[in-house]
Amino acid sequence: MTQENINENKAIEINSKLSHNNRFYGFGKFWVAKISVKDGKIHREFLQRTITYKSSSKTTWYYFSVVITEDGLYEVCEENSIKKSRYMFLIRNGEIIYDENEINKVLKEMLENNK
Repeated sequence: MTQENINENKAIEINSKLSHNNRFYGFGKFWVAKISVKDGKIHREFLQRTITYKSSSKTTWYYFSVVITEDGLYEVCEENSIKKSRYMFLIRNGEIIYDENEINKVLKEMLENNK
């Protein structure tokens, strides 16, 4: 799972947890998408990520983050050359919910309401 920070404006910052660099781990990928349903199909709206760089003598480390400001269902995908992580979470009233049963319930309702 990624790390998250909630600030006073109810914005939630999702940070990459895997290591990313230009040598051993590889640049890899990291994205966060807001999930919506249109005409009975699931759509992803990819959110803008921020990349922070930290360099040493031969290695550049990459730290990814995304700021989320609205409630909804989200998906995170992160991978490097060693590991891959993909999961969904729900934000309701500025609170992050990782409960699979609740996420499945919300996704099912979204699909049923948008046939």
